[in-house]
Amino acid sequence: MEATIHITSFLGYSSLAILLVGLLYKPWVVLWWHDIQNRWLVIKYYGTATVVFFLLKILLNG
Repeated sequence: MEATIHITSFLGYSSLAILLVGLLYKPWVVLWWHDIQNRWLVIKYYGTATVVFFLLKILLNG
């Protein structure tokens, strides 16, 4: 169970870092595989992943 908490924490912080890179630098860096790269898509994909992983971490700690 503790390993699952560590994995969700790692994925949450990684998606947060990717979100910040995509918002502050260039969206192309994190959305190179997508046809359209803009900051809205960065928030949509990586913002959602960040929220999901941190909520999962909170639920597992509970």
